[in-house]
Amino acid sequence: MKFHSRVRITVPALLGTATVFCAFFPTSRVTPIANAASPLYLTSNLSFQATGITKNFNPFSPNQNDFTNGAVYEPLMIITPVNGGKTYKWLATDYKYSNGNKTLIVTLRSGVRWSDGKPFTAKDVAFTFNYGKKYSAADQNGLWAGKYLSSVNAQGANTVAFNYTKVNSTLLPNILSTNIKILPEHVWSKVTDPEKYSDNNLVGTGPFAHLTKFSPQEVIYGKNPYYWQKLSYDGLKVINYLDNSGATTALVRGDLDWTGHFVPDTQGTYVSKDPAHFHYYYSNTNPLGLWFNDQKYPYNLAAFRKALSYAVNRPKIYRIAENGYELPADATGIKVAYPTWYDRSIDKQSTDLTTYNLDKARSALMAAGFKYSGGHLVDPKGNKISMTLSCPAPWSDWVLTLQIIAQDFKKIGIDASFKGLDQAVWFTKSQAGQLDGHIHWTNFGVTPYETYYSYLSKESFTPIGTDASLNGQANWARYSGSDEASTLFAQFRSTTDLQKQKRIVDQLQRIQIRDLPYIPIMNSADWYTYSTLHFTGWPTKENFYVRGSANDYPDRLVVMTRITPVSSSR
Repeated sequence: MKFHSRVRITVPALLGTATVFCAFFPTSRVTPIANAASPLYLTSNLSFQATGITKNFNPFSPNQNDFTNGAVYEPLMIITPVNGGKTYKWLATDYKYSNGNKTLIVTLRSGVRWSDGKPFTAKDVAFTFNYGKKYSAADQNGLWAGKYLSSVNAQGANTVAFNYTKVNSTLLPNILSTNIKILPEHVWSKVTDPEKYSDNNLVGTGPFAHLTKFSPQEVIYGKNPYYWQKLSYDGLKVINYLDNSGATTALVRGDLDWTGHFVPDTQGTYVSKDPAHFHYYYSNTNPLGLWFNDQKYPYNLAAFRKALSYAVNRPKIYRIAENGYELPADATGIKVAYPTWYDRSIDKQSTDLTTYNLDKARSALMAAGFKYSGGHLVDPKGNKISMTLSCPAPWSDWVLTLQIIAQDFKKIGIDASFKGLDQAVWFTKSQAGQLDGHIHWTNFGVTPYETYYSYLSKESFTPIGTDASLNGQANWARYSGSDEASTLFAQFRSTTDLQKQKRIVDQLQRIQIRDLPYIPIMNSADWYTYSTLHFTGWPTKENFYVRGSANDYPDRLVVMTRITPVSSSR
């Protein structure tokens, strides 16, 4: 599979000073040759569109064009979880706390302009966040819906004050970095429906906020003539393919410089064709799992979800569907992603829930009041159980994963089937709670707080029919949360004491195992292949300065502005 640009990976920074790295790299730039025979574009691909690319550069749309976030829109800073967390100065250069840590003062970079030449100021930043207060579809990271902010105000041309409702040690990245897109007030103040606006004028601060070419098969983002950093190549070319297979074929031909999709047997399929130039590095990140609609019967029964967990053959999925790249998950979902936070006192229980055992699945179902009639599983109300498992049809590894799961569910009496969907349709339906069962991700950060908060908290809940991603969370199951979890999250936010936070996460792990709102299956591989045929300076395993995948916003901004062309490319 591949991750869409809306995937939310966060870094909960504690109150205090973060490690900050300068994002301006002019001394290492290769000066463009003015008389080059043809422009040099970085080529990539993120999504697969069966009917071709639709023109939509709206940063709030689930079906936005690839690289809208990054090429056009930028955050205030880039806070990446790699190597324990790094912070890169971007549109903002500094921050500090006042008012007993209840006010965040952010200093903006001077001299930045929008791609139409107008000055970027504190008014644009204040507008961006207050626009989210006015329109829920633009409430980035659910800052207003979660009642985290009391006000956001511009203080002069280059300073913005964010006033918190209460002290919150986890809020900083959700204001500065995580999925944040700063809007031009002179454009968006005229937009009254941010969810449906197509935003085809490309006014942003991003490096390639200029539409050079658009067709259903190809989009070329050209240089932003007013970009605040020096750029060493001419733009970004995004090519549409029908599926993983088509993108992989192009990758092997050397037609793509940078990708974020699943490549089976990457070493043999890709690297071996040109070991000097073709590379990959897959780091394991957030847990992925099987999500049902927990508001609907019988998916709302924790006992039913737990029984199904026994029928998921994780080792087979790991070996066959994921080619050994995505490690099997435990029931807490955090054992691999956050080993130092994992509560080993519940290891036996967590491991048991994710151990493939069809007999135990059947026994657990019958203990929960389910029965068998003619080999079919019947719920306590007398209805035969049937379900359709779905994912985007082009995501070949997820297709195989769900086919394996459907086969095993049939073995325990469930009329289970698989249906591949158009990618845009899947995003809309999965995020609106309109599918029986599907694979989806959780949020990810330096600590498990963001992972658990994204679906265990009451604040993450959205009704069926609304986009669960708009509040910045990942509660695809519509799990209603618990008062106990909400209290624990509030306690976590109110302290910077690491040991206290770990004790809180221990309790959250027990809630996850008790209720199992979703069924953890595997730990996501951050799909990242790159070619040095045309560009150098990529993140490597040895120098992993940000997450490398083309899918990863905002990290990909650092990559796009740091790589340089090889001399032979000019």
